[in-house]
Amino acid sequence: MKKIKLSPNLNHMNTFNDEEILYDCFYTNLDIHPTILQKLDSCHFKQCRLIDLDCSQLECVDVLFENCEFEHVILESSFLCRVHFVNCRISGMIFNDSNLQDCLFDCCKGNYCNFGGSFFKSCLLKDCDFSHSGFVQCTFKSTQFKACDFSNSDWFNTPLKELDFSTSSISKISVSSDTLTGVIVNEEQALEFVQILGIQIK
Repeated sequence: MKKIKLSPNLNHMNTFNDEEILYDCFYTNLDIHPTILQKLDSCHFKQCRLIDLDCSQLECVDVLFENCEFEHVILESSFLCRVHFVNCRISGMIFNDSNLQDCLFDCCKGNYCNFGGSFFKSCLLKDCDFSHSGFVQCTFKSTQFKACDFSNSDWFNTPLKELDFSTSSISKISVSSDTLTGVIVNEEQALEFVQILGIQIK
């Protein structure tokens, strides 16, 4: 793979049309190594590897990551708006205290991610593996989960009201008992939460 170092202000490259969004910058088959990134705007990354990046406080708007691999990447205290991760390996990424709006995680390998303290608004998490991940003290507004694996994940002090886990796996999930009001689960999952509450069924 080629190697590239991105500047804080990316120059416009060839145009890429992804049906709904017209991206100004298109990068493919690249290794992206440590650099200073303050902003990403209207970019499409395809089959790229992002390695050892500390992108804390990054402003990221209208960005598509497709079939990308993230290794030791930190997006702490960042603002992500209309950012799509599609078929990406994001295992172990740190999103702590970030603001995610209109973001998509589709068919991603995201086990051991940490979203602690983050705010999700109008996001979709679909067909992803978020097992062993942390969603501690998060806030969710108008966010959907579809067929995700949340087994062994942590949700302490995160209100679960109106969150629909019914199509997802929540085996051995860790939650606070006082945040379960309004959560949406299927019958089998309801037994998981009954056990969390310490209720015994005869």
